[in-house]
Amino acid sequence: MKKILIIEDHETLLTIYSNFLSSLGVETLKAKSVWEAADTLITQKIDLVLLDLNLPEMDGKDFIDIIYEHDPNLKVIVCSVEPVERQIELIPTAVDYFDKSQSFHLLLRKVAYALYNDHPNRAQNYLKVR
Repeated sequence: MKKILIIEDHETLLTIYSNFLSSLGVETLKAKSVWEAADTLITQKIDLVLLDLNLPEMDGKDFIDIIYEHDPNLKVIVCSVEPVERQIELIPTAVDYFDKSQSFHLLLRKVAYALYNDHPNRAQNYLKVR
């Protein structure tokens, strides 16, 4: 079973994401802090990370370095209130980006695509298609 680590400091969103994504038949692991996330990365085999940009202890754009230090091939989808264009500027190495004002169904499609399709970085393609 694929495992998704959701790093989100807002408990309500953390629960909604977890419940919603479980419909894909994946195991969701939740972390409200970068410290919990780091511990999970060390102790679990993770297939995908959903990373909030605005975390209280450390910015998501800084924490991405820790994620890639642990596993340079780990797929990350950035989730933020920031517009997608800004997310791409901050973390150009993510496989996808999600504006929290968008539909949860769109997030579900992005997660399914990232988990079940091998693809290169989509940042440049995203900007061209829009």
